[in-house]
Amino acid sequence: MPSSLFVRTRNGGKSYEMRLIRPNLAKPAYRTFDTKEDAERAGRRALEDLRQVVTPTWLQAPERHTFATVDQGKVHLARFASLLSWG
Repeated sequence: MPSSLFVRTRNGGKSYEMRLIRPNLAKPAYRTFDTKEDAERAGRRALEDLRQVVTPTWLQAPERHTFATVDQGKVHLARFASLLSWG
């Protein structure tokens, strides 16, 4: 699949969405910018980095926190629930 970069208007022209498709990305990357020029510039820069097999940090998926055991997950969930009920 060839690389492709698309920029389209969003919110009646108030913002611009950049869509980047590249074989070494698991799925298309989407980002929103204030101007069309910013979207195109970021897309071209990302394509160049990806051609050099470097994934820009803003395209990388955030790391997911995993728990070693179910009990650890339960403890963290209980702590989070207590924060929600606090106040």
